[in-house]
Amino acid sequence: MVKFEKKITLKTGVIALAGLAAFLVVVTCLIGYFFPAGNRLGDTVRGVMPLPLVIDGYSDLITTKKLTENIRSVRRFYENQDFSRYGLRVDFSTEDGKKRLLVREKDVLNKMHEDIVIMKLAHEQGIVVTREAAHDGVRRKLEEYGGTEENVESSLQRLYGWTMRDFEEKVVLPDLYKERLIEKYDKNTEYKAQAEKRIQEASKALGSGVSFDEAVMRYSEGRTKSEGGELGWFLLKNLSKALQAPVAKQKVGVAGDVLESEIGFHIIIVEETRQEGSQTLYRLKQIFVKKKTAADWLVERMRASPPIVLSREYIWDTENAQIGFRREEMKQFERKLLEETRDGLPAIQ
Repeated sequence: MVKFEKKITLKTGVIALAGLAAFLVVVTCLIGYFFPAGNRLGDTVRGVMPLPLVIDGYSDLITTKKLTENIRSVRRFYENQDFSRYGLRVDFSTEDGKKRLLVREKDVLNKMHEDIVIMKLAHEQGIVVTREAAHDGVRRKLEEYGGTEENVESSLQRLYGWTMRDFEEKVVLPDLYKERLIEKYDKNTEYKAQAEKRIQEASKALGSGVSFDEAVMRYSEGRTKSEGGELGWFLLKNLSKALQAPVAKQKVGVAGDVLESEIGFHIIIVEETRQEGSQTLYRLKQIFVKKKTAADWLVERMRASPPIVLSREYIWDTENAQIGFRREEMKQFERKLLEETRDGLPAIQ
């Protein structure tokens, strides 16, 4: 009887401990997910507990702990810089500073997500970057920076709290995978062929009597389509190099041959010309078909396989294929920073 009672007591104790542990885990998760950025308790939990923040597929996770480590490096960088010459003071304890840091956190989170996607796509394509290749990449970076390994590592430690191995893992390796993925994509002529087929259809339509304006509406892409293909006035030197010589030889009012630039295919009409001093200006109209770039392809793949974002602050933005802010207040603040950057102000972001 006594033994039976001891077993019951032991079993009850184990269940109670398990229940308490489960309760603490739930409470910790709630604190980590729902306490806002800048809250000391919430930031502490996120920095210690590897709570899932972004789930890419079934196996890849970005945790709050990993993000916090990266943001700690970002803060260290800004706090070791002198922005006083710009009339700015980096103080992440203020409301404005917390928002600026949150914008930077979102950028870091998107970079972490992009690195995961690039790694997956690279493996799908059979791309492997060896440790030796990564070491070579580090050496090339050192040559770019023009410093010795000791000097660069000292700077990395001071500015980011990184070792040279951290630099290799966080910067060099992802860049190498992206470079090789882009190289492999650029060798694939399938996407270029699709664009070329469309522009040739436009050329054939013009040859069969379809007006240029009608062909613009049927075949053209990009912002100029809504403007009837109008490009406006240009000096030759301001055109893509691939377009300069053919445009200079074209007759006014006659559609030219299909031209290929670095961004796509063009059929151009020189509507009129005029002289300004010694220079000739050309008023141009075009049918344009964009070549799909590696960046376009990457965005498509990211849009097709959206991650699960477990955050009160962030949400997946399908339209832009990136992690964006959930709150309208932060969306507006981010737009304000972008405007400051365009106006030439050194927005810290």
